[in-house]
Amino acid sequence: MNKSEMNKSEMNKSEMNKSEIKDLERILANEEELQPTTGFSTRVMRAVREEATATPPIAFPWARFLPGFLLNLGLVFGAAVWMILEPDSSSSLVQVIPTEWFSDPQVQGLLWAALTVVGTGAMAWIASRWVAPRGAASF
Repeated sequence: MNKSEMNKSEMNKSEMNKSEIKDLERILANEEELQPTTGFSTRVMRAVREEATATPPIAFPWARFLPGFLLNLGLVFGAAVWMILEPDSSSSLVQVIPTEWFSDPQVQGLLWAALTVVGTGAMAWIASRWVAPRGAASF
């Protein structure tokens, strides 16, 4: 593109902008006054009253959440430390579960499910004892 063609395209753009601006000015000058629909103010005021009388949102139960979270964090940290310090589990003095059980997928699933149920129950019991007032524990 040479200079004269570029100047022509720039002039066309500026002319289009001027014509668009004129069209917009004409439309805005002749615009009718907007009127709200019937019942608009009634609906708005009803929504304002409902919002004003609405109950406040329920606060997150941090006191019940933190004990379980900290217990999980401690268990993960403890497991990581144990795996670093005891990389060979066969040298462990106490083996609760025989190592040959780990090769069977059904037993593995059963063990994980049992561990999950026991761990969840323990966390719920600890959280209810820690947070609930004396004599009002739910578990």
